[in-house]
Amino acid sequence: MTPTVGRIVHYYNLGDAQGRFPSEAQAAIVTNVHVNGAVSLCVFYGNDRGGGQFFMPRVEFSAEPEPGRWTWPPRVP
Repeated sequence: MTPTVGRIVHYYNLGDAQGRFPSEAQAAIVTNVHVNGAVSLCVFYGNDRGGGQFFMPRVEFSAEPEPGRWTWPPRVP
């Protein structure tokens, strides 16, 4: 699949260096698609982490969950 502006994807946050908070999937919306296939994202955090959103200007794709990358949400039948 090809990313397009407005699509919902998963962004895997980096977690913390001490390992207290592992990398987790966060809901994100594609806000720009770059020529090389990277995307810009608006990432949403749920209320369990204080809530909020932030923007990632250039995030690379990964077919498997990987910290600092985006991937397609799994399909549920």
